[in-house]
Amino acid sequence: MTRSSCRWSCRGCLKTLSVELHEHTLTLSGERTREPSITGGQYQREEGRYGAFQRAFRLPTIVDQAKIQATYNNGVLALRLPKREAARPKGIPITG
Repeated sequence: MTRSSCRWSCRGCLKTLSVELHEHTLTLSGERTREPSITGGQYQREEGRYGAFQRAFRLPTIVDQAKIQATYNNGVLALRLPKREAARPKGIPITG
């Protein structure tokens, strides 16, 4: 495997979403805001957590930090964490 990936549901927080990397720690932060939805003159019930959030993860040393990619699509934040070249498995030829 040459990379790992992670996904988080971040619906409603694209404007405040932040991904930062410091040394080997990846930090996700943002704020989910509640926007009431009205359908046909009636309120629609929505459940979920709202407010500020922050999560920090310690990355293994095999992750190539210069090549980390983040994408946001349909309320989902996806991170691609590629492995360093030296950490990838190498084939060993068999002679005989």
